[in-house]
Amino acid sequence: MEEHCCGCHTCWEGDKKEMMMHLVMKAKMELMKEKIKRKLEMVEGKKLDQMVDLIVEAKMNMQKSKMEMMKGKEEMMEKFKDIWAEE
Repeated sequence: MEEHCCGCHTCWEGDKKEMMMHLVMKAKMELMKEKIKRKLEMVEGKKLDQMVDLIVEAKMNMQKSKMEMMKGKEEMMEKFKDIWAEE
């Protein structure tokens, strides 16, 4: 199978004009996506930064809690072993 420009199976099918139009439309959509990102950054960047900060903080707290839980479980297993080792 031939390597396609965008991973789809239609861009090389048909004539060269169709292929070029497909590439142009794909590039236009990518450009629009980049422009939307820039505009969102300008308009809502500070709020989005605050949201990202909260998400990262929550993730770090979850990771910390998970590690504490694992440590607690290990300590509990050690105590179980100590109880059974007393006999």
